[in-house]
Amino acid sequence: MKIIFHSILYLANLLLALSFLPWFIWQGKRARNNMAPLTDALRNEHTAVYGNGDGPAFQLLVLGESTVAGLGAKDHHGAITGSIARALSGKVGKVQWYAFGRNGYTLRHIAERILPHTDGIQPDLIVLAIGANDSFTFTPPWAFRRHTDLLFSGIQKLHPGAELLLAHMPPIRHFTAFDPVMQFILGNQLDLLFWILKEKVEAYHYRMIDEKLDLKRWARNNGAASADLLSDGVHPSEKGYELWGRRIVGFIKD
Repeated sequence: MKIIFHSILYLANLLLALSFLPWFIWQGKRARNNMAPLTDALRNEHTAVYGNGDGPAFQLLVLGESTVAGLGAKDHHGAITGSIARALSGKVGKVQWYAFGRNGYTLRHIAERILPHTDGIQPDLIVLAIGANDSFTFTPPWAFRRHTDLLFSGIQKLHPGAELLLAHMPPIRHFTAFDPVMQFILGNQLDLLFWILKEKVEAYHYRMIDEKLDLKRWARNNGAASADLLSDGVHPSEKGYELWGRRIVGFIKD
């Protein structure tokens, strides 16, 4: 019944999106034109060690889309992977982090094109940051279920001893690059993906942060303006990455 219900909601939301298609295309182009390009540091540096301590470093692997690629930051130290590792080192000591992300990649792309490159890494923890691109491309729920199985089963095969934490879903309804109509429709698609991921995370015995990010409240609680947390209306700024990384670490078990 869940599959049928999700399919009906998806098709209804897709029809609504198609009625605004020219407007969607224009806003999408405008958002892409405002995105800062990836720096050489983001392209070339994918691992580093933070913190001190004797013995082996805690191994952190972060997989995902543009936020893991680091859009909105100068380098990975200021993006989400570095922000998580920096906060995590305060808990566990020495942390070696690995960032594997690509702008525009969906869950299927991550499973097929990124995950195989992590063979040889032995992570203690995998953090997964996804959801935006499968929302922007309106991935059908039946396909998203298959892609989630593909990724999670692949992770279990390559990294059987690793814990996995699915980070917050992107706060699309607060993306200032989009108008309220686009926020609403894309937010509906994101909600569908969230429900599927929650079901799959439980089935694979992984963990998920189901807290929704309210940028206005989040900024207010951290003494910042909500506009300061986004670099281009879609991707986090370095301040946004720092706060997000600390929040993620708050959900990591000691």
